[in-house]
Amino acid sequence: MGEAGGITSGGVGSVPRNARSLPRAEIHPGYDPTLDLVAANPEDEFGSYCICWLVPASKTGLFEPVGTAPDHRRKGLGRAVMLEGMRRLQDFGAEDALITYVGGNEAAARLYESVGFQIVAREYLYGRKLEGFL
Repeated sequence: MGEAGGITSGGVGSVPRNARSLPRAEIHPGYDPTLDLVAANPEDEFGSYCICWLVPASKTGLFEPVGTAPDHRRKGLGRAVMLEGMRRLQDFGAEDALITYVGGNEAAARLYESVGFQIVAREYLYGRKLEGFL
């Protein structure tokens, strides 16, 4: 990853255009490439990423998605991208930040709590099988 797109070796930066793994995000009207972050270890191996979204009307930032490669978990890379994301969101005027959490992923819960997030609401996801619907 080197110095491309603002990414420094072993650091956090914006994802270079040709390295984005989620190009569909680019078509969303709220997408800002400077809030599309990745962390690399000192060997320039991909470690963790997140995309932050800003909702200007409510001055709220949203983290979606956040992920860390299995071989790089518990090394501080997820924490690094989230802290950098919060810094950038604050620079854009956000006063609050949110992230959704799928119950049972305790590692994710520990990461979010480690950067100061706390549970503010609980949501329910409804679903159904579509086979035989029509």
